[in-house]
Amino acid sequence: RKLMQSVGIELIVKKGDIPLLPSVTQTMLALSIREALTNVIKHSRAAHCILELDVIDHTLLIQIKDNGIGLAKVQSGNGIQSMKERLRVVQGTAVVTNSPRGGTNVMLKLPIYQTGKENPTS
Repeated sequence: RKLMQSVGIELIVKKGDIPLLPSVTQTMLALSIREALTNVIKHSRAAHCILELDVIDHTLLIQIKDNGIGLAKVQSGNGIQSMKERLRVVQGTAVVTNSPRGGTNVMLKLPIYQTGKENPTS
């Protein structure tokens, strides 16, 4: 949050109840979120960015939305492809699109598998 503020971008974080994830998954998600936020800083010319984390229907959804210039005026680099590859390693997906209201929307999705000692057939 401090880094975003230091470059004049307001970061709003909305976090739901996120389960404990395996360390490899945490690392891949953290690197992907960092890449997305770095892209906001370097390329978006945004004033605001929203980071939302939530679980819906056994899927972890992470959205990074900014109000910047969108993808059309930004040269494509390796960052977006790196996010996609990192999420693929943990059976997730990364999609980067222009937001209909302007700016860019990064959607990271990861299936959440229930672990525990309960036997669903008992």
